[in-house]
Amino acid sequence: MYYVTKASTKNIHPTVLSTAEALKDDLSTISTTRDVDTIFLGAEELIDLTRATKTRRRELEVQQSLSSDNGDSFACLVTIEALVSFLSDENGNLIRALFDANVRDFLGKVGVNDAIRATLESLDQDENFWWLNNGITIVASSIDQKGKKLALNEPLLVNGLQTSNVIFGFMTDTNVDEATKQSRRSQIVLVKIIVPPNEQIRDDIIKATNNQTHIPEPYLRGMDVVHRNIEDHLKTFGIFYERRKNQYKNLGKERSTIVTLAEMAQAVMAAFLFRSGDARGRPNSLLKADSDYLSLFSPDYPLDSFKNVIAAKREIMKILAATYPSEGSRFRNDVVYHILAYISAKQFHNLGHATSGWKSYTINEPDLKVDVQTVVQMFKTAGGTDQVAKSTSFQDDVLKAAEALRTR
Repeated sequence: MYYVTKASTKNIHPTVLSTAEALKDDLSTISTTRDVDTIFLGAEELIDLTRATKTRRRELEVQQSLSSDNGDSFACLVTIEALVSFLSDENGNLIRALFDANVRDFLGKVGVNDAIRATLESLDQDENFWWLNNGITIVASSIDQKGKKLALNEPLLVNGLQTSNVIFGFMTDTNVDEATKQSRRSQIVLVKIIVPPNEQIRDDIIKATNNQTHIPEPYLRGMDVVHRNIEDHLKTFGIFYERRKNQYKNLGKERSTIVTLAEMAQAVMAAFLFRSGDARGRPNSLLKADSDYLSLFSPDYPLDSFKNVIAAKREIMKILAATYPSEGSRFRNDVVYHILAYISAKQFHNLGHATSGWKSYTINEPDLKVDVQTVVQMFKTAGGTDQVAKSTSFQDDVLKAAEALRTR
């Protein structure tokens, strides 16, 4: 029995609980429904259901496998043909949902991917692909083994995204001759499959496997629920929030419609915390410690606040480009976060006030142009250098000027 509401399930009213118990008792008296339970679904649970992967169960054929004593992990040798089948939907398209646990998307033509492709192109009969590649790691909620076939429930590929994409691209590339593809189908890939005992260990595996190569600091946080919420919310306004590096770039979205996690972090650092110097010069400083990070990205902040901060930042950049056409992008990046902090400090006096206040912020272009000119003049008077933009002293001067207007 499901009780569905848009409210929270964290503090269910006693009357609702007692009603549920009464219904359970009544239904239990019916012989065909003796086992009765009540499941409460609130707003968070409904959102989780919409985000549930469309890859609930996938089958992977293996050549050889070695399993742990309790069957919760496997090391497998898998043919490229079987891997491509595992990665493909019924129409032969790549199932991107399988890679949702990666903090970045496919990086395209970069050195490591070119090397993987070159390996596929140049393999001779005495070599095997898995000797030359680190392989792939998959986590799943459970595994059912039947002979040489493994049925994976809720699989997520947490390491080897680049390898998987290059292999899939190579094997579906119409420019690769069929004879070469045929010879590669029997090549082997090493695949590790793990069933984590709990969510914490699952998250630890994801972070560890994604942290083996350099990834910009903000994207290591991209799997958090708050970023999924921001992504879903901004999408309704035609804005695509890249909580995973390159995820919307690879889908062909216009650059002007994409907001990266790094851009959002810098913008809210200036608008919510009034730390424009840090936003310009030390954007990763608040993303390492959990307490500092939550001051930027708390799940309790209104989602419209994130949307409006980015809208203001983008509008400021347009005004800067139009008003100061001879200045370059470095100049715009030097001042934009100070202008955001100035706007915020003019109206809001602390973090709580700012995060709630930005929810209802609307852009007034004439006022915004005045704010831009004010901060630009201060910046040029202070020296107009990159060092000035990154300094806490200029940050403090901007805030004092804004606070003076607020307290008039």
